Amino acid sequence: MLLTAGTSLAYPLVTQGKPLVSLPPFVVFMFELTVLLTGIFGLVALLVHTKRPVINLDPAYRTSFSVDRWGIFVPSEGEGRAAAEALVRETAAVDVEVQG
Repeated sequence: MLLTAGTSLAYPLVTQGKPLVSLPPFVVFMFELTVLLTGIFGLVALLVHTKRPVINLDPAYRTSFSVDRWGIFVPSEGEGRAAAEALVRETAAVDVEVQG
């Protein structure tokens, strides 16, 4: 309402003695501004709440998983680690990486 009334008062165009600030002619503009501002603030809220854009990637991220491969992370210790590694190697994995 403030934008439409302010614009009407800043650039007066008197037509047939009608008031400069009147609600019925402003309804369309107020509705369209509401839709526009809702969309803009919705996009900003989405970007803020999803913490986008992400610049720092996780150190465990592998770019090859984004193209044509997929990866598995198996957390294990001791004997379970050796058994998991042997199982993955038996299935003809392209690459096996053991950390720690």
